[in-house]
Amino acid sequence: MQLLAAYDARYRRLRKEAIDAHLARFGAVCPGYGVLPHTATKAELTVDHVIPVADGGPSELWNFQVLCGTCNRRKGRATDVAVDRPVSSGPAPKSARGPLIA
Repeated sequence: MQLLAAYDARYRRLRKEAIDAHLARFGAVCPGYGVLPHTATKAELTVDHVIPVADGGPSELWNFQVLCGTCNRRKGRATDVAVDRPVSSGPAPKSARGPLIA
């Protein structure tokens, strides 16, 4: 039952708030998860629980990061954040142009 409660009307409101704030601050950019930041349409952006609901993570803004659907699936149940910080509340991601950091 915990999983169902995690995706209620309050979650949907907070999800919209997180995605709208991300779009206002960074535009349609996914910070990437295992890949460089890249563009994504608003429809492709999703909210990921940094600490998964299945592991007790709450549906709260501090536990959200905005990722595209592909990066969200790539992350799975890992408990780390894209580019070592929740992009929705940190500085804007750097351009994908330039040298790759190994």
